[in-house]
Amino acid sequence: MKVREAMIRDVSAMFEDETIEDFIVLCLRQNRSGLPVVDEEFKVVGFLSESDVIKSALPSYFSLLQSASFIPDT
Repeated sequence: MKVREAMIRDVSAMFEDETIEDFIVLCLRQNRSGLPVVDEEFKVVGFLSESDVIKSALPSYFSLLQSASFIPDT
């Protein structure tokens, strides 16, 4: 199987200056977990995923989870 056989062709994109709220709304409406990010010339400059948003919003929480994974069950 080739990528072209599985890829989604009708893709929306976000501009860098749009809000995370806009990103979440668009992902929910289109049932996507991430979207490309484009500049003013519509060139792709990155990709934003739901997990990227969560990681940037809760970085200290994730470090606690990594530490907690080594706590023995009593």
